[in-house]
Amino acid sequence: MNRGGLQGAAFELDDRFTAYDARSIVEGGLDGGKMLVRIDPAEPDSVATLEACANAVTDLARHARAAMIEPLVCRRGEGRVVNDLSSEAVIRSVAIASGIGATSAYTWLKLPVIDDMERVMAATTLPTLLLGGDPTHAPDETYAAWERALAVPGVTGLVVGRALLYPRGDDVEAAVDEAVRLCGSALLPNSGRPLRRLSGCTNSTKQKNQYYLRFTMEHGNETGRAAIRATGPALRPQGKEALS
Repeated sequence: MNRGGLQGAAFELDDRFTAYDARSIVEGGLDGGKMLVRIDPAEPDSVATLEACANAVTDLARHARAAMIEPLVCRRGEGRVVNDLSSEAVIRSVAIASGIGATSAYTWLKLPVIDDMERVMAATTLPTLLLGGDPTHAPDETYAAWERALAVPGVTGLVVGRALLYPRGDDVEAAVDEAVRLCGSALLPNSGRPLRRLSGCTNSTKQKNQYYLRFTMEHGNETGRAAIRATGPALRPQGKEALS
């Protein structure tokens, strides 16, 4: 939704909303909107972005649309904006993102995969999707990190783009199959994890997660790719009729 903070620009952290707004998302029949919230405590422009994102979260919730927030604590260094991926910084970003807007009933988080995901996820009850990262350099390490993070309660799936579109060796099908395997192993009913991932969540969050899990369980191994495709319907809990 906010694409105004051009990389390398002096106003990069004044990340204004120049794409979708809540009204156009509703009119387009979309499930929700995604926004980037970069927080630099030393940068005054960060507060304008925080305010704009809070208003967007509120507007989306009024229309029963999901708000996916990608929060990152960052700083300027050597002429560019650098993300702080320490455990403390990611936990702080989660706390900030969870508190913006009039309600978090429709809020989802999109977070980077770090080593201490257990501590990060202990800081929130919001459903969370993982940033894909870049598996082209060391795909085995990236996939292993995804698998560890997906095992943490509250982590619902992956949001991956280039990682699957442009994998090492250009084998898109194999990359998608691997992502599906990782998501499927975390969500299938015999894993014993669905009830754990719902603990501590609000009723609204439980409803969304239960819908996601129900969809995955009913489709099972027969179509593993549902673990990725289900992310869209999961943002739009509408009852059993939506499963047909």
